[in-house]
Amino acid sequence: MSASTCSLHPSTTAEYRCDGCELLLCEDCIEVGHRLLFCAHCGERALPLVEQEAVNAIELSRQRAERTPYSFRDVLAYPFRGLGGYVFWGIFAVLTLFMAVEGMIPGGALALLVPRTLIAVLMPGLLFSIVRSTARGDAELPDWPDWFDGERLREFLSAAALGLFTLLPAVTLLLLAGCGFEELIYGRFTCWLLIFVGLTIGFLVWIPAFAAVAAFGAGLLVLRLDLHVRAFFATHRESVRVALLTIGLALTGEIVALLLAPVPLVGRLAALGIALYAMFVGTHLIGLLLRKHERDLEPIYCY
Repeated sequence: MSASTCSLHPSTTAEYRCDGCELLLCEDCIEVGHRLLFCAHCGERALPLVEQEAVNAIELSRQRAERTPYSFRDVLAYPFRGLGGYVFWGIFAVLTLFMAVEGMIPGGALALLVPRTLIAVLMPGLLFSIVRSTARGDAELPDWPDWFDGERLREFLSAAALGLFTLLPAVTLLLLAGCGFEELIYGRFTCWLLIFVGLTIGFLVWIPAFAAVAAFGAGLLVLRLDLHVRAFFATHRESVRVALLTIGLALTGEIVALLLAPVPLVGRLAALGIALYAMFVGTHLIGLLLRKHERDLEPIYCY
């Protein structure tokens, strides 16, 4: 029996060696624990034979996901798989309730200030969780993160800082062109074109930056615009695709709202649902980008 074949499956290439019984193991002879890989025959730790093989459960899950075909239809179905049945529709129901209360009760916007703030603080944590779980190989929408974890505030501040970076190219272009408030009010075409170009550039840089912050942590990392630009050039093809699909879904929501303008409530609800759907699908795509390019991004952010 060749040393490169599994001890129990001679027709299959061995990828691991058991640290206990020392059998050569194929992937079918591996049990995946919470973090480590174990021999299915004796329960001791399974170690990779070559450097390219996964050394823990997270890497193995990612490698299996990379080898499994994942279609465009799978991407579009993501918000409704796993826990999506109540996470997506639960958020949609809460936002719909906010919309109804704001329109029916005097001072409704003020009364909803606290719950709106709570949702705003929690949402970045869910989106970062989507990116991380997708990068690990998961194909289902994760559950809400812990409500009262101090990490939620840090994630919210990180997401807000990244959002400001999205605006920075547009502001810079306006200042360089001498576009002031008056030019914008009177609809100077050049100024509005620069806003569009600047926001497009900012969004393209934001995509790999969001992936990197989800994977490598927040802190001062979000302020390194130079790293975010390098990350974009390392992932530019996937970043452009993510941007096009996300923007396309968001514009679909606006078009539907316009078409349903004669029935304002239905139009607003449709636009809200499509916007929420676009956010989850777009974040899932960022996770797929991270799954493919984490090894390219790590040297940029973890030097």
